[in-house]
Amino acid sequence: MIANLILLLTAALWGFAFVAQSKGSQSLDAFSYNAIRFALGALFVRGALYKGFRKPDPFVWQPGLVLFIAASLQQVGIYYTTAGAAGFITGLYVIFVPIIGLMRKQSISKTVLLAILLA
Repeated sequence: MIANLILLLTAALWGFAFVAQSKGSQSLDAFSYNAIRFALGALFVRGALYKGFRKPDPFVWQPGLVLFIAASLQQVGIYYTTAGAAGFITGLYVIFVPIIGLMRKQSISKTVLLAILLA
């Protein structure tokens, strides 16, 4: 029961994030908004992991940069559309990722196929 509530809370927070991003795009450009967002996230993670923090791999910033660029492009898209449309388009990754995997000759499980059909 508690796991279901946590999943529901996670989905709600994910959905409300699009509304916050939509409102934020009215005040700041996409890159400034995401720079603040990522800086606050980095401070939080740094604080949460302070005792166990060790020197990171020198290339660990590269996936973060890709994520920042992707989030900024999403933020630009949110500026030009509604939060609901942005959430719907973003949620299509559930369908597109397995399809891209199939195009790359990777097999998908029956569970993933069922998830694609339900999505």
